[in-house]
Amino acid sequence: MHRIKIPQFLIWGVCIVVVFCTQSGLQAQLQGRERLDSLENALKRTGKDTHRVRILASLSMGYSDYDAGLGLKRAEEGLALSRQLAYTTGTARLWNALAVNYINSGNNLKALHALNQAKSINETSGNRLYLAQNLGNMGLVYDQMGDYPKSLDYLFKALKIFEAINDKTGIANQYGNIGNIYSRMHNYRQTIYYDSLALVRHRENNDLEGVAIQLGNLGNAWSDLEQYDRALGFYEQALEQFRKLEMPEGIARNLNSIAVIYQIRKDFPTAFSYQFQALETYRKMGSLSGISIACGNIGLYYYRIYQDFKIIPPGKYMPMNKSQCLALSRDYLQRCADTGRLAQDPGQLYYFLEFLTMVKEETGDFKGALQDIKEYNHLKDSIFSIESQVKVEQLTTERELALKDKQIIIDRLEVEKKRQRELFFIAGILVLIVVLFLIWRSLRREKKAHHDLALEKEKSDSLLLNILPGQVAEELKEKGASDARFHSDVTVLFIDFVGFTNITEKMTPADLVSELDYCFAAFDRIVTGLGLEKIKTVGDAYITAGGLPEPQADHAIRVVIAALEIQQFMIQYRQQREQAGRSFFDFRIGINSGSVVAGIVGIKKFAYDIWGDTVNLAARMEQNSEPGKINISGSTRALLTDHFELEYRGKIEAKNKGAVDMYFVLGRSGKA
Repeated sequence: MHRIKIPQFLIWGVCIVVVFCTQSGLQAQLQGRERLDSLENALKRTGKDTHRVRILASLSMGYSDYDAGLGLKRAEEGLALSRQLAYTTGTARLWNALAVNYINSGNNLKALHALNQAKSINETSGNRLYLAQNLGNMGLVYDQMGDYPKSLDYLFKALKIFEAINDKTGIANQYGNIGNIYSRMHNYRQTIYYDSLALVRHRENNDLEGVAIQLGNLGNAWSDLEQYDRALGFYEQALEQFRKLEMPEGIARNLNSIAVIYQIRKDFPTAFSYQFQALETYRKMGSLSGISIACGNIGLYYYRIYQDFKIIPPGKYMPMNKSQCLALSRDYLQRCADTGRLAQDPGQLYYFLEFLTMVKEETGDFKGALQDIKEYNHLKDSIFSIESQVKVEQLTTERELALKDKQIIIDRLEVEKKRQRELFFIAGILVLIVVLFLIWRSLRREKKAHHDLALEKEKSDSLLLNILPGQVAEELKEKGASDARFHSDVTVLFIDFVGFTNITEKMTPADLVSELDYCFAAFDRIVTGLGLEKIKTVGDAYITAGGLPEPQADHAIRVVIAALEIQQFMIQYRQQREQAGRSFFDFRIGINSGSVVAGIVGIKKFAYDIWGDTVNLAARMEQNSEPGKINISGSTRALLTDHFELEYRGKIEAKNKGAVDMYFVLGRSGKA
């Protein structure tokens, strides 16, 4: 008897669906076609000159999304003319256009050859923008080929040039591409680092679609680290952003991701709510592949309820009993398979067919299961190489033979009933069935015990990681303790509310806790998005730090960016409260950089904390700040170069510290 375990990659891998037939997509395609028709008309009126070369390059790039064959034809025509005219800039552009069409045709080797030709020309001519684009495209080709080290090498080279020429869009895109490669390499900490940088850059560029995509990517990375609360927060932000942009593909993808998180938590009513929204979105889009995946996920959820619950939890979409649960699972998995065949997506069909055979076995439909396992094996042959097939052949052959044997036994029993064979033989069969049932039940209970134990471990690990940094949590699990560590290069931020005691006297305890939670939750989202480590809250004070437990070269920049985002949040918060005639918190922020000692405090209700003169001076920076302002020390100022606009306040007496150079942060500079 098989017990389904939803694979981790289903959280995001299954939900990444390429959809072209949305209403907005169709409108964009129509606009693109109109532009291509306009270019074709201009081509007819143009002689054999450099202007014609530029038109052919634009046509080739335009056709790459619609008709790669025609795109190649236009690129080759333009390449011949540009060589004849000795027009090197046009030649480089056409090699690049040729490469893009080769990529879309699936010919990666020819794409690399074309990109190398363009790269050579751009290096000679000194066109750094086109060179950076060439290098970035080469990185993406090596990504498709599965050579991730080479892909990263070219993407970092492209990033270096984009940074040198201050191309903000190129920088943001390269950060995102690098994050994608680290994700495929399962290095999710690096994924989060570069996706966070990409998110910050897209926000600075006001690229709302880029922001939405990166929020979803960060959700994927945290999900892969099994940090489901953090993942859910990013997915929800991405969903909200895609809804504002009215982009159905992004909406459906994140609805899928959120649904899978809730099914992992066994909150099936909520999971179904999001999954059926995703299904309806895919139906409106006309996406067969999306409909197939949504139906498949629904079928898997029903099957998991069937296996794991003695009492079905109430809620919308929930079945009345286990028989109905199994029937619904089969119905949706069958819809998934039927739609997947129409979508011509063998990988997706291959994945869900395996679970459909399990459900059919449960219902006693061994003929149907046998038919599906044959299709499953056929798809396997088309997806995997012969070498891979040999390795898994034994596993699937045993299952296929078992299905055949079961069907033979059923046929035999039918014949024996009709011929009224001896009762002794029938009794023996019944005894055998009882014994097999007892063995099966025993095995099932054992598997359930292991499954429940694994879930409890998952919960405890998740709770530990929510309290402590990952590195410290792992050390605590392995050794039962964690050593204190010295960190030489850290930036510490203190936030405190002004006049907190007076405000609390005007508020009920419930309102006070609610307001603090609202503000601190916003602070958490900001520091997490920038890769900082929250240290603790003490009353109305909030403390965070950058550069630990893992070093960060730009920790001071990150912390000051976080302070500016918190400042902006608190300004909006104050405006909202004033308009509503409600009390509000004002704030002061202090920042200092230097060395600290970090570790775990206590043996009960332990917490990760930091100590040292750097921490004390950061607190003095906050105390010497002014309401609504960010006050930083000279040591932090030295790490910021020219990223921010600062106001020097002079040397100011700090308690127990003497005179200290202090600066107000006024905002980001144009060079940031």
